[in-house]
Amino acid sequence: TWALAYGCFRRPPRPGVFVTGTDTGVGKTLVSACLVRRWQAQYWQPLQSGPADDEGDTPTVARLAGGEGADARAVRCFPPAGAYQASLSPEAAARAEGVAINPVHLCLPMEQPEYPLVVEGAGGLMVPVTDDLMMVDLARLWGLPVVLVARSGMGTLNHTLLGLEALRARGIAVAG
Repeated sequence: TWALAYGCFRRPPRPGVFVTGTDTGVGKTLVSACLVRRWQAQYWQPLQSGPADDEGDTPTVARLAGGEGADARAVRCFPPAGAYQASLSPEAAARAEGVAINPVHLCLPMEQPEYPLVVEGAGGLMVPVTDDLMMVDLARLWGLPVVLVARSGMGTLNHTLLGLEALRARGIAVAG
């Protein structure tokens, strides 16, 4: 359709990708770190939930993408627009802390646009950000092509095809 073709050829506001997954725990952070390291890109996870359970995705990407020893380099990671302790969707985690996510604060960082930006979503495409906004809506708003990460196991084919269908229906370009 015209919408799909437009989405595939529309120039993003800056070079980069939006990394999302078929669900949580599928390897989005590892894939993001690989892309950041390979492209010498910047990293941003706009909404983080669950750092009470582990170190969080931003420090993990910085550690993995930065390398060790003589190969080590500093990775430019932008701070999240919102970080919430509970391992829930960003909307539910924010609500549990008595706050609401303000979409106005969810703007792509535009510093040093000559470097690619790897944006990592929270959970999967249909994870709620607010009552009216889901992760897939942010991907569309930002105009970056999407990298869809899937686990290897039962249900993967179905979840992947549903994710691709959701992206195509919104005219969002798929990078991989």
